[in-house]
Amino acid sequence: MQKEYEYLKDLTSDVAFKAYGNTFEEMLRNSGKALIGIMCEIENVKDKKSITTSAEGEDEKEILFNFLQALIAEVELNEMFFCEFEIKREGDKVSAICFGDDAKPEISRTHVKALTNYLFNLERTKKGYVSTVTVDI
Repeated sequence: MQKEYEYLKDLTSDVAFKAYGNTFEEMLRNSGKALIGIMCEIENVKDKKSITTSAEGEDEKEILFNFLQALIAEVELNEMFFCEFEIKREGDKVSAICFGDDAKPEISRTHVKALTNYLFNLERTKKGYVSTVTVDI
């Protein structure tokens, strides 16, 4: 089984990760989990509530960027951390049901300000998709 994601660099004001998936939707799910894993102890987030979010773009790379930006906004707006994502794609748009619970200080890690373009990439390989993402913390 392929790993879901891995953290690459812990820079002074950035954290980078790679996320993997056999499909675009699986890679988005794993990218979301890697992002939330920077913000909190994702393994301690319970699946008690859900919200729905969406993102669109002119290509898959833009959809990925906009989806992760939407997740950062949803964490702030809803004061929630997420542990799982159910993602559906229709053309140039994705919708996601984000499952999680209230953001609790005892499981908080790092405040993520935004995504950056540094290292940002999306590759389609023989095994599926690989995203490379850097966030400003």
